[in-house]
Amino acid sequence: AWSYLGAILLSLVILSGIRSINKSLDLEHPWEENSIKRFRLQTFYNISYVLLIMFGVRYLTNLFFGLINGPSFTSLINEVLITATVAIITFIIVLIDWGLYLLNNWRNSLAEIERFKKERLEYQYETLRNQVNPHFLFNSLNTISSLIYENPDSANKFVKQLAKVYRYVLEYQNKDLVPLA
Repeated sequence: AWSYLGAILLSLVILSGIRSINKSLDLEHPWEENSIKRFRLQTFYNISYVLLIMFGVRYLTNLFFGLINGPSFTSLINEVLITATVAIITFIIVLIDWGLYLLNNWRNSLAEIERFKKERLEYQYETLRNQVNPHFLFNSLNTISSLIYENPDSANKFVKQLAKVYRYVLEYQNKDLVPLA
């Protein structure tokens, strides 16, 4: 039971230390500046920290239990396996951190692309709307001009309808949606 509690406490110490290292790296060497350099630094610092903690704990444990039970011996192969396992696990943690950074960056890029697409469509819509208004006015004036001599009553009705249309256009010119009626 004590070994499990010790492993949990050691894990908490290691994870909080790694978190502190990564936060300081975020300030000094953000992922955005040079992600490869950041990856290398984070891997080096995290593995070094974990190995330092592991060796420190092993040394203190051997020293403490050596005083109580007498000297103990751990084979070099076991030490190498433990060290390699810890280094690999730390490297995997760094890879996960890098992957999360890249995933967030990718999501932000997709959101920004969608925002640019929306802005482009709005700009195209506004440009088209600005082109349609002068053409509509030009065509309407030509129609009135031809009706004035041929049929003055129709020209008068057309001018009144055109005034209604332009009143409507002025009312709703800054709105993207208008009532269907």
